[in-house]
Amino acid sequence: VNPEFLWGDREGYPYQTDFCVLASAKMPLFCSRELSVSAIAQWRENLLRVARSDFTWRDGEAHLAASRSLFLRAGFNVSDFSVLASTPESDVLGPLIAFKQNILLLIELAICLACILAMTQIRRIMTPLEKLISATRRIGSHQFGVTVEIDRTDEFGELASAFNAMAQQLGHQFNALTVFSEIDRFMLSRKEVDAIVEM
Repeated sequence: VNPEFLWGDREGYPYQTDFCVLASAKMPLFCSRELSVSAIAQWRENLLRVARSDFTWRDGEAHLAASRSLFLRAGFNVSDFSVLASTPESDVLGPLIAFKQNILLLIELAICLACILAMTQIRRIMTPLEKLISATRRIGSHQFGVTVEIDRTDEFGELASAFNAMAQQLGHQFNALTVFSEIDRFMLSRKEVDAIVEM
């Protein structure tokens, strides 16, 4: 038997993956690398349990393995072969561990970015509100000449413009009411009609 023809070139196998073909007697017909007696014993033990299985075995380090049976009895009247593939667990799970570390770092960065954006938005919203609150208090103390300077084209800019217009109208109305109040007070305090008319 020409093993190169039967099993192919060993350099063509996937990196860090070992293959073995076992006969029904569970003796290795071919292995891509030299395996220890304990490894072959573990493989045999798993193959005796089920025809198709995925299992873990140890040979210094943990390995993940899978076996499949080739049903040859019907076509060739020989015992079935079991093909086993094994690779170190660290090679299989290494990218997952790296991905887990990277995804945690990305989540932390996303949370930091979200916090920075939230603080920026809050500051962007709170600054015009503070100006409006301060101007409202000054109008409450009869300072109607106050204006709110917000150079924005969004809702806060519209609110500032409306607020300034309202403050101006309130100032005019308050001044008019003050003048009418003084006229009324003067009229009630004077009894002479000529003086009132002259006034």
